[in-house]
Formats: sequence, C-alpha cells, structure tokens
Amino acid sequence: MNVNIETQLVGASADGAAVNFGCETGVLTMFKGQQPSMVNVHCTAHRIELALKDAFKSTYFSEIDELLMRIYYLYHKSPKKWRELKRLAEICENSSVIKPVRSHGSRWASHKLAALQALVRDYSAIISHFEDMASGERADVRPDEVCKLKSYMKKLKCYKFLYHCCLYIDVLEEISKMSLVFQSEHTAIYRIAEQLESTIAALTLLQTVDGSNLLAFKEKLEVVVDADNNSIAYQYETVSFKSAGKTVPTTFNKAGFITSVVECIERRYANIDSDPVIAKSGAVLNCKLWPYHSVTDLDSFGNAEIESLGQHFKAILVANGCNVRRLLPEWVKLKRYVKRYWQGKLNDNDFSSSAWKITFESEGNPTTTSQFANVLHLLQILLVSLRH
Repeated sequence: MNVNIETQLVGASADGAAVNFGCETGVLTMFKGQQPSMVNVHCTAHRIELALKDAFKSTYFSEIDELLMRIYYLYHKSPKKWRELKRLAEICENSSVIKPVRSHGSRWASHKLAALQALVRDYSAIISHFEDMASGERADVRPDEVCKLKSYMKKLKCYKFLYHCCLYIDVLEEISKMSLVFQSEHTAIYRIAEQLESTIAALTLLQTVDGSNLLAFKEKLEVVVDADNNSIAYQYETVSFKSAGKTVPTTFNKAGFITSVVECIERRYANIDSDPVIAKSGAVLNCKLWPYHSVTDLDSFGNAEIESLGQHFKAILVANGCNVRRLLPEWVKLKRYVKRYWQGKLNDNDFSSSAWKITFESEGNPTTTSQFANVLHLLQILLVSLRH
C-alpha cells in the first residue's frame, strides 16, 4: 500500500514501546517529523494491560497465577489426564468441564479472566481428580507427581484462595468490558473518558459491595466453627477443607486492593487528552453533549475548536481539495442538521457514533454533500486520526 505521508497520513495508534514513540528514532516520531499535523495515540487498550500489571504486581494474585499455569500445563501436556477429568465431571453430574485455559497472553485481562472463570466453574471436579491422582494408589502416577499434586491441593483447598479468585473475577469482568470497547475499531477517542468514568465507578462500588462472583462463593460456602479445636471447617460444593482460627476472614483488604487498581488505571490514562488536538476533537465529536436546549448556545458551540482544528490540519485539507474558509459556516449548519434530524431519534447510549454514521452515509446525497462537504472532511480526519 502506497501512502503519501504529507497528504494522507493523519494519525496512528501503537503501544508505548520506544520503537514507536522514541524521541528520536521512534517510527511514529519520524513520521510526525515528515507530517507535523499527524496525531500519535498510545493505544488505549494496551494501557489497560499495563495498568493491570501494575495493580496485580506483588499481590496474592501472583500465587494464583502460578497455580493456574501449572494446572493448565498439567492437562495441556497430558490428553489422558484431560480425558479422566471429563469422565469424572460426567460421573459427578456436571455435564461438561472447560479445559483449563492458559493464563498468559498478549491480552492480559482476557486471558487471566478466562483462566480464573474456568477454574472456579470446575473447581470441584478438578479437586476430585487431584485427590484421585494423589491418593498413592495409582501405579501410573509417579511419587514426585503425587507430591506436586498434594502441594497444589494445599493451595487450592483454602478459603483465601477461593475468595481471591472470585474477587479477581469481579474486578477483571468490569475491566474486560472496558477493554472490549477500547479494542473495537468503531470506538472514537471521545468515548474513552466515558468508559473510564463508568468503569472506575463500578470498581469503586466493589470496595464496599461484593460483586456477583464473590456473592455466589459466599452463598455456596458452608462454615462450621469448632471452638474447642480452634479450627473452622468449610464445605464448598463437594469439597471439604479446614483452617486454623475461630473466625472466618472477611475482606483481606479488598478495598485497598481495588483502590490500587483504580489508581493504576487513572495513572495510565492521566495524559489521555493532554494533546490539544485530542481535547478539542472530543468536545466537537461528542454530539451527545451539545447544548441542544439553546439555539444560540448551539450555534456558538465548538466554533473555536473547529477553527483551531482546521488550522492544524490545513495543509492536508487544502491538498485534498477542501476550502478551509467554509469550515465554520458549514459547522454551524451541521449542528442544526444533527439537532433537527437525529436528536431524540437515535440510541442515547451511542448517539454520537450513530449520528456520524448516518451523516457520513448521507454524504453521497447532493444536498448533504453541497452543504457540509468541507467540514465533514475535517470531521472524518478527526474520527480516523484519533482511533485509539
């Protein structure tokens, strides 16, 4: 594909590696040297992965993650063990089991979430299989494997382990929803702030209210305190185990962990709109927030931003046949057009995307083309260049 950098390249998104954003030899840095109006964006989906790695580092999750990988390789490398687990699940009236999933991968959040969900879902079947293999009565299981399996069960048959698995699932489910939005090629930059706010609000709620997975765990768990022997007996589904003490642990500093997650996310996205082009584009493109209540306010809304953005991309606009002097008049007419035809008629959850999609699809209409051709070209540049 041949691209004229000076007249066609308007923006790019990549991870934050030095090969991309290095101040002298980064690929995007060199492109921007040739095309100063180009907008470079640090991939928003990649930022989530970095934020989660920051938040989960040096936490109990490290132990869980290591065990997830060992369970994965146990069944991945032995088709025989995998067949045994499936048969055992059928005997236990669990119609099917999910093969343990690899918890490592390029998309950190989705891999960890899938691995945790598979483990919690088939927890009882896996424990039963481990107990059978570690019984010492099977000639096909070596003594060293028996020792490993017993050490795995010691970690698995633990209140703290199950509690944290369910807590991490609740947290990762909320973050994965945001990640999927950010990964979509249809998500414009102005939606990033909205998704961040809603996700942080959902995570903050989890500090004081248990999520659905943690609630389900607590509902399934039966607890019997043996005060005389200073121990607690637990029954979770078909699995029984004990722990020392006379009280059941409560939160394990759940609020502190979630606070750390939120802080890591906020830190990674702190400069998301530091680029003036991104900041001005967000205000212009998010037509859900336009002041429709007042025609006067609507007519003046975003005018300064359109003029500034028009100057920023002037060279590219002119090179592609646009009349930059028509940007502001067409912008005023376009706002009224959106208000007249689309306000109150489109899905409020994604009003801006729907409005722009329909408007651009109507661009072939002679009336639409003659009225808004120049400003639509600028807006198309913004929507394309600010992909994340």
